[in-house]
Amino acid sequence: FSVITYFAIEKPLRFGKRFRRAKTVGLVAAMLAVGIFGYWLTLTGGAKMWQPAMKKYEALSWAQFGLKNSGDRYIGEQKNFTGDCVFNDVGASRTVAVIGDSHAEAIYPAIAKACADEGVNALRLSAVGMLPFAGIEPDIMMSYLQPPTIASALNLLVAKRDIKKVFVVTMGASYFVGNKRGDECYREMTADKYRWLLQGTVDLLTAAGKEVFIVSENPLLPFNPRDYLYRHCPAFIAKFLPPSKEMPRVTRAEMSAYFKDYLDVLAQIKNATIINSLDLFCPNDECVIFDENGYLLYRDTDHLSRAGAEYQVRKQLAKYLEFPAGE
Repeated sequence: FSVITYFAIEKPLRFGKRFRRAKTVGLVAAMLAVGIFGYWLTLTGGAKMWQPAMKKYEALSWAQFGLKNSGDRYIGEQKNFTGDCVFNDVGASRTVAVIGDSHAEAIYPAIAKACADEGVNALRLSAVGMLPFAGIEPDIMMSYLQPPTIASALNLLVAKRDIKKVFVVTMGASYFVGNKRGDECYREMTADKYRWLLQGTVDLLTAAGKEVFIVSENPLLPFNPRDYLYRHCPAFIAKFLPPSKEMPRVTRAEMSAYFKDYLDVLAQIKNATIINSLDLFCPNDECVIFDENGYLLYRDTDHLSRAGAEYQVRKQLAKYLEFPAGE
């Protein structure tokens, strides 16, 4: 091949005396075209025909939905809350609040969009690794998530009369099942303590006239789905690439076993609506990782992608976001 390329390409282009200016212009144009095409792929995430399963793989962003962020104005004097406060203000008298850790952050944009479609404001109070429980001790949380932060968030929920519904969305089971994945963002607690703290939080919110919904943790994948996906390319190129790895199966049985203690705790919580995510993501023996359009539901091992958040809101949470006519 080296001999062929030398005589067929390199020699005519480098040493040929004819059409030197045209060859120079052509090569420069080709370089620019390749650069522009690569930049376009970066901006768009790749040609749709090459990556149907990756179309909505990007992480959630409330800005992508055209939502407003009036969090600083809404939070007012609650200066002790050091987490994220995002408020989508549609000028309504009713607000749905989402509180929790990074899982609350992942699901919020889809909830906020659904609320906006119904003419309802949406609020998110969250921080990575935050268990939004009243009375939690300092040694449970990380140093930057001390009780004043959590108390400030709960006080805000109680004080704001426009907040009618509160969705608690957290990693859940991992906080007391134990550190099985090598993460250092949380510490273990007992199931009894988790139940006591969660019930106390529910009691605090319901006493203030709030309707409380607890969304259980979605399945945790034992692998990163990105390791099993790559951008698709034309068949004549694909045949020269190594075969893609087959994505492992995730079964409801193993997820049910992992979440057993956690779900048992949720079953004992009173005066709150428990929404079991396993019923959606593991409806049969095998858990789903793609939606009906082939879009990936996860952006890593446990956080939902934009498609995943939209999927859960559309299939499971939408009915809980509705308000009776005239309310």
